[in-house]
Amino acid sequence: MKISRMLTSFAFVSLLGTGAAFADAKKTDKPAAEATIKDEDLKKANAFIDALLTAITSNTNDCDKMATQIGSVLDAHAATIKMINEHKKAGRKPPKEFEDKMKAKQPELMGAIMKCKDNTNVQASVQRLMAAMSGGDAPPADKPADKPAEKTPEKKPAKPVQKKS
Repeated sequence: MKISRMLTSFAFVSLLGTGAAFADAKKTDKPAAEATIKDEDLKKANAFIDALLTAITSNTNDCDKMATQIGSVLDAHAATIKMINEHKKAGRKPPKEFEDKMKAKQPELMGAIMKCKDNTNVQASVQRLMAAMSGGDAPPADKPADKPAEKTPEKKPAKPVQKKS
């Protein structure tokens, strides 16, 4: 799957369970134990998002490094990702101010990651991110992001067809 299609379907703010991600959790008809997310958890989520944003935006000229850094952020923030998923599953929603802050970061993130959209390692890292944020397990330590990028063969222009007279 091309990264542009993955990113189109993956709203950055859904990392924190805003919008549609909460709609699914609310359909379970389970009452939320707590209606809000604790400030401490919001700070952890914000630190995760900031680390992810830094990993992506600071490596736009080195896509393989970007992929490796995304993997490192996922590894370092595994407990926070689990906590975010638990909040989403329970139907808890962050405060509007927090959602607005996350939405404001989205254009910078998307612009930076689109520079490496064709890099197979970045694609694998984004897939890993999406799997982790949807409540699944991220692939283990032998992440594709640690492997060198596959070179995409260059397309050669088609030879013009000569008409026979």
